[in-house]
Amino acid sequence: MQLVKAVMNQGVVSMDVASSVFDAARKMRDQDIGFLCLTKSGKELAGCVTDRDLVLGPIASGRGGQTRLSEFMERKLATVSPDATIDDAVYTMQAHKTQRLLVVDEKHNPIGVVALADLAGKCENKKLILELLTDIKQPH
Repeated sequence: MQLVKAVMNQGVVSMDVASSVFDAARKMRDQDIGFLCLTKSGKELAGCVTDRDLVLGPIASGRGGQTRLSEFMERKLATVSPDATIDDAVYTMQAHKTQRLLVVDEKHNPIGVVALADLAGKCENKKLILELLTDIKQPH
């Protein structure tokens, strides 16, 4: 059975919660990513934001690019251990209705990100992947 550490994207890109939507969008574009960890004062992990969050949050509501990330970030981080199985990661995604998980070490320090796309071809339970896709599309 394959583990998360075999398919995760190593390293985490982060920025401060006081940063703007414009700053986050530029960073995502420049680094070709769709997920940012958000920190307070550059140290304490405070939350995360995805490219989808930017579009469906402040942009769609007309609040604009100067909106601070702290105003709409996801504070409840869905995490997984690098030693978790791929099926376990998919179950965690399903429970949190998310397509990305923050991979954390034993001290809860972020060490990577794993996305549904990273897991889809590796998960032994294809029915589970289909259920996850269906669950994610349901309103929260």
